[in-house]
Amino acid sequence: MERKKFIDKIESSEGREKAIAILDYSKYLCKSDPRESVLQARKAYSIAKEMQDDRIILGAYVHLAYANFYGGNYVKADQWANHLLESSRKLEIKSAMGLAYNLKGSITHKQNNYALAIENFLKAIDIYLELNDKAELMSCYNNLGSVHLQMSEVKEAEIYFKLALQNALEINNSSQNSIRMNLANVLYNQKKYEEALEIYQKSAIYFKERDITVDEASALYNVATVYSVLDQKEKARDVYKQAYEMFIELNEVFRITETGAALGTTLIELEEYDTAKIYLDESFEIAERENLPQNLANVLLAYANLYSNTGELQKSNDCLLKHIELMKTHYKNLHNEKIDELEAEHKTQIYMLKNQELDEKNRIMQSQINDLSGSLEELHLIHTKLKQEFSDAVERINNQDNLLSSQSRMAVMGEMLSSIAHQWKQPLNVIGVLSQSIEDAWNFDELDDSFLAKQTSMILSQINYMSDTINDFRDFFKTDYLSSFSVKTAIEKSINLVDYMLKRQNAQISIIGDSECSLSGNPNEITQVIVNLINNALEAMQRHGVDNQRIIIKSNCDEEYIKIRIHNNGKVIKDEILDKIFEPYFTTRGRAGTGLGLHICRFIIENKYHGKMNVTNKDDGVEFILKIPIAIQQDDGN
Repeated sequence: MERKKFIDKIESSEGREKAIAILDYSKYLCKSDPRESVLQARKAYSIAKEMQDDRIILGAYVHLAYANFYGGNYVKADQWANHLLESSRKLEIKSAMGLAYNLKGSITHKQNNYALAIENFLKAIDIYLELNDKAELMSCYNNLGSVHLQMSEVKEAEIYFKLALQNALEINNSSQNSIRMNLANVLYNQKKYEEALEIYQKSAIYFKERDITVDEASALYNVATVYSVLDQKEKARDVYKQAYEMFIELNEVFRITETGAALGTTLIELEEYDTAKIYLDESFEIAERENLPQNLANVLLAYANLYSNTGELQKSNDCLLKHIELMKTHYKNLHNEKIDELEAEHKTQIYMLKNQELDEKNRIMQSQINDLSGSLEELHLIHTKLKQEFSDAVERINNQDNLLSSQSRMAVMGEMLSSIAHQWKQPLNVIGVLSQSIEDAWNFDELDDSFLAKQTSMILSQINYMSDTINDFRDFFKTDYLSSFSVKTAIEKSINLVDYMLKRQNAQISIIGDSECSLSGNPNEITQVIVNLINNALEAMQRHGVDNQRIIIKSNCDEEYIKIRIHNNGKVIKDEILDKIFEPYFTTRGRAGTGLGLHICRFIIENKYHGKMNVTNKDDGVEFILKIPIAIQQDDGN
């Protein structure tokens, strides 16, 4: 209903009034729907540019910066804040200059650049003191307090929060309760837990009565944290769950993973291990997907605690090591001394766990030796039986691999459908624009044969592109499609199928090779192998944060063999797992991977085409090599 009020006002307005109504709508959407907020702000910006209205343009800059900020796109937010600062300087509008500095301070704070954040906030304060703008002073003081609190400078944080509260009370601003929450954070850091708890509880009630859900969830998180410190674990668990569900509903990914780690830790302390793992698994998946290294480190530490309590010592060690690496990366420029202390502390824990693990292994091994000493004859009988079972299993596996190959192709279908949906968006948008231009030309008596023919031709071109895309997709899933085919054409078709994923990651791909190389068989199986290898390369390069992502596919042939090399400039594969990556169900992607992709690729090359598939690390990345004999007979599905 609220959105409808804004939309009705926009539709009933014209000119400058319409632009202001759109900006009001953008402000309303800023936190709940940042993407739509950006679109609305751009509309207002277009109207203001056409009208040459500098004030509305500045307003559009403000809302574009805030919408990108709340959407987590800090680079874009900073660009719009810079536009705001530059334009307000030219126009000598000091209030807008102050707002620009306040925005830039918030952005750099989110990027953990505390020194630059403080510098920007202080510049904003100088301007607002001159203007005697108490509302904006309140905002800047509160932001400065948050920075100092995050830097563990509690006294400085308390001073700025008290200045913010003083200004909020003078103008009776509704933000005074949020500022009191920040003062409660100071009390918490001073270990005045009961006083902090009282403020947090009152704040949660205040926000709930006013339906301010995100602040209510934050207040509940703080309440649960105090309960945990006061060793009231059951209360902490129940309140953490409330906050977690609210952050899930709000899709606040940072707070979801932060709360999930805290809730998991509390459940471990209550020995509710199965429930703890559920929350930790969900938090880990989100933190990894959204690239939240600090939260990922917190979840890993909770995992280490969980596995230590359940006796899974090796898993606990692995999680501690990953936690240390993430913390070292995150704090390498800010807290080197703290990192050394943390690493020393965790290494001590690891050595203790290692000793426990070795003792346990020695005990188990001794028990096994004792058992084996009296069982050699029985093992011989078992060995004879296993030989026969192995022979039978080989036949079953060959049949199962054919089925897995089909299943693997179907698993790609989901990604392909998503890719097609995105590939169609652009031509559909173009068709929409071209259709609208024809209608506009008709309405303004500008439609002639030449214009109509040109627009129609462009629309047909887009439709043909969409038709080609769906034909490629349809052909990919034909399992009984046998023919003589060009290897280069199969490679190009593979690239067409993953075109959207390549563009989404801004990855460059190039083909080098002979156009005369050809094979006989099902071209879709070669396409399936190449699509899998490209997808794996894209996922690995994105996961490792590789810049300037590149994939090079080379093909060449002689009288006997065709060689296809797929090279990517991602990180090399660790030597200890290089020989394992083709094994079924082996994956480095955790829950996101099936461990079947590379196994099926090798099965297709070796069983369907009687070739060889290998992988090797290069100085600048990883290369998969397919070597396929030309003069072969295709298997009849066996």
